[in-house]
This record gives sequence, structure tokens and C-alpha cells, in this order.
Amino acid sequence: MPDELKQSLPVRLIGTTDYQEFISLWLCALNDQNGKNDLSSYFKKNSKPITAILFSLDAIKYLVSSEGVVAIKAKFCIDNRVKASPTFNIALFGVDNNGRATSAYYLGTPTCNSYSTWAEIPDFPHSTIPSALAASWIKNWLNNKCYIVNKRFSTVYGYLEGYTFEMMDFLDAVFDEPLKSNALCIHLAMHEFYKPGVTDEDDKTSTFGLVLQGIGDPAEEFTPLNSDNLYYDISAPSPPY
Repeated sequence: MPDELKQSLPVRLIGTTDYQEFISLWLCALNDQNGKNDLSSYFKKNSKPITAILFSLDAIKYLVSSEGVVAIKAKFCIDNRVKASPTFNIALFGVDNNGRATSAYYLGTPTCNSYSTWAEIPDFPHSTIPSALAASWIKNWLNNKCYIVNKRFSTVYGYLEGYTFEMMDFLDAVFDEPLKSNALCIHLAMHEFYKPGVTDEDDKTSTFGLVLQGIGDPAEEFTPLNSDNLYYDISAPSPPY
């Protein structure tokens, strides 16, 4: 089991200066080499591929309780505080109707869960997306071998800086009754689709995405794809949102 799952997850707050630095590192990586940059080194922790970003229950409680929050921004960033191994991460913060930040910045905990067991995934009627679809997106990322910017992190709106979620996605994922969650898992995922005008069946586009899921005690064995907890992904890419 990954070390980060053997202990209680902390509330990881970062200040505005660190937040700006971390997201600027991600933006620099996106724009390096005109979109031909390979980001694979950032998606590893202790030489293992990162599969998800975890947030403690307390962090989500404080986040959704902040004044004026109507949506949650999940901004991609690179944490370079360990200089030898700068690592992909996600910073969460709340915004009001004008897009202004109204909460602190919460940094996640990357995990390298191996997902060694693939049980048949039941359909959950209250998920915002079917479990089988969520699982296919997550499996796409687990099987991904390409981390080139313009092949995985580019949309019709530009390079991906993150996603914006409705606040209810976070409330439902973590606090929905009768399910009991003690942390939020943001699975790394990959959407596959055909762009307008494409006629070649082999000409699919694969774009990096996120799937939210509440999980139980992170100190116990973590098998989210064999979990009773629901999946959520009603998000809009940033830019433009």
C-alpha cells in the first residue's frame, strides 16, 4: 500500500506565492517546445506512475464552507519543493459568481495506487456518470504511455490548466448519504473521442481529465474501482472556464 494511505491525510494549505509558482511551472511545461514537451517525469512519485490525487475530508469541509463559494477550481500545478523530483499535483480553491477566489488554496497528496484488482463494477444510479464510463476513463489513463502536451493536455480552447466543478459535485461525492467517505479521491483519467469532421475511425483524440470519488478510510486498503462510492465528473475545462 502506498505510504500516503497508511496515515491520516493532512490538510495541506499553500499560500498565494507558492500557488502562483506551482501553476506557473505547469504553464511553462505546457508551453515548452511548442506543445511537444514530454511531461511524463512529473507524473511519477518514487518512480511509480501517479494515478490519483487525494484530499482529506477536513480539507473539503473547509473548502465548501468558505464564504461565497459557488464552484471549485481544480488547477494543475507542479510542486517543486523537492528539487530533485518536481511532481504533478492539483490545487483546489473556491470561487464566487464573479470567478474571484474566496477560499484558501488546498494542495492534494499524489498517490500511486496500483489498482491490482479489477472487479466488475456495478452501476450506481445516483452517480452523475455511469460507473462503467468512469472506469473506462480511469483505465484509459492507467494504460496511457504518452504524456506529450499537444496529444494529451490540449483542447480546442488551448492547453489544459485545470477544470472547474460545480460545488455540488464535491458535496455529493464526499457527503452523500448513506455512503460514508473520509477523503476525496480525484482520479486521473483520459477521455477518448472524435473531433468534429473526423471520418477515420483510428483518428481518436485522447484528453486528460478528472473523476471525483469519495473514499473510505485512507488508512485501509484503497480499491476505489471496487467501491460502493459514486463517481462525479460534471466539469468544464480551464481555459475558458
